[in-house]
Amino acid sequence: QSIKITLVGRSGVGKTNIARYISRKAGGRILRFQSKDMGNMSYIKQLIRLLSPDAIIIDDLDRARDSRAILDDFEDIRSS
Repeated sequence: QSIKITLVGRSGVGKTNIARYISRKAGGRILRFQSKDMGNMSYIKQLIRLLSPDAIIIDDLDRARDSRAILDDFEDIRSS
């Protein structure tokens, strides 16, 4: 089962810390990316398949050039 959570707020209010806290409390392995690093999705897909994280945190997704495409790529990874 997959749960998607989107945290929205000003910079510095603790969104990433909240996501990390929830993931740790659930006992999961966390993989964190910056949206600016999403240019090489083939590398990211390999990394995700290799590490099998329980949670993926994407910082500053709203600043990405094509955030919808990034989310679609992650959905494809999850379903495969």
